[in-house]
Amino acid sequence: MSPIDPVQGSVRSVARSSPRLDLDIRTSALTGRPVLHFPYMAISDVHWGSRFSRAKRLCMALRDFQSDELKGLGDMFGGIEMEKKATWHLGPSHRQGMALLIQKAETSAVTILSGNHEVGLHRRLQTPKSIFGIEFRQSSTHVDPLGRRFLEEHGDRYDLEVFKTAANQEKWHRIGDKLHHLGGELDYLLQNGLGFEKASVARTGKRLFKTVINRKMGVLAAMERTIDASGFDGNISGHSHMMGFHRTPGGKLLINDGSCTDHVQFAVHDKHGKWGLIEHHRDRMNVEMESGYKYQVFWKAHGLDHFAEPPVPVETIHTEKADRLLRLAFRMWPARDRQDVSRKIEEKGRAINRLMGILALNGEHRAAAPLHWELHSTQNQLLNLHDLRAGNPIPRRGKCNGAYAR
Repeated sequence: MSPIDPVQGSVRSVARSSPRLDLDIRTSALTGRPVLHFPYMAISDVHWGSRFSRAKRLCMALRDFQSDELKGLGDMFGGIEMEKKATWHLGPSHRQGMALLIQKAETSAVTILSGNHEVGLHRRLQTPKSIFGIEFRQSSTHVDPLGRRFLEEHGDRYDLEVFKTAANQEKWHRIGDKLHHLGGELDYLLQNGLGFEKASVARTGKRLFKTVINRKMGVLAAMERTIDASGFDGNISGHSHMMGFHRTPGGKLLINDGSCTDHVQFAVHDKHGKWGLIEHHRDRMNVEMESGYKYQVFWKAHGLDHFAEPPVPVETIHTEKADRLLRLAFRMWPARDRQDVSRKIEEKGRAINRLMGILALNGEHRAAAPLHWELHSTQNQLLNLHDLRAGNPIPRRGKCNGAYAR
């Protein structure tokens, strides 16, 4: 047995016994800037393509955090939200976030799991697929440095166990989505319009709604029963948007990595196997440990002032690949649904044209002004839809994409 350096041994012992995560600050080989490194990082419920995605803040986290293993635990795309837009266009920060994920896949193991918002993805993932170095699966596993084996999944399957039928589950998901969208609109006004960055009506409402579903309707109990009966030591999932640790009756660990809609949240562990849940802010990160200990890390205190710099979208080979990945996701949207939406948009355009003609005959020019804008927006949607179907690059017309640069 080799002798142990008493100094180094004591340092390792202190690191393991510390209630905080071990901060491993390294220099990025790509940018030459200091970054924060973790062996493992899990994110979910990004909802790229949705107005409520914190895409710009997520770009900052993906830019400044590195990991050996990165897992996207479902609902990375806001497929349900993008259906309503008629065209699957993204804002620059959403697209840049996808590009950063593709770039990370060149040096790290990146896996994305399917969620309930990824339209058409479930049926295409009966076997794992690799695209641009990213592995797409329905579920996966992870073993932490302490040897604990975790099942990784989105977590929506436990809803079905409680709601019994897919129709009933879909009804509750629709109710939750509507409440979340309403809260998201209020958050957008508070955080972007009035400058209250920490405020989140959606998170408060969501916690109330999810508490009813998890505690009163038994979704959490269904997850506990499944994991306790399995050979896993725990579960890592998203779906509920409620970040936190939970112990099952059998003592197994359930980890929910939160979401990237109200605030950017994710789960990590350090090289000693200590788990932490992180909420990313411009000047700091809030950390909750598996033990329940909570603390804050301010970038400036660790010489990481550049973490507060806003992301700058750039055109690279990775953004081109992100465009191709988006077109692939677009094709997963059922053809009949695409045709129905296209038909509705065309009917809407004809109705607006007729109404504008009537107003023009009556001399109501002021009333026609907002209809002109609506017609312009509708025409752009049809042009975008045509370009995406033809396989052309993602178009950028007017402020269509900028509206989603949150």
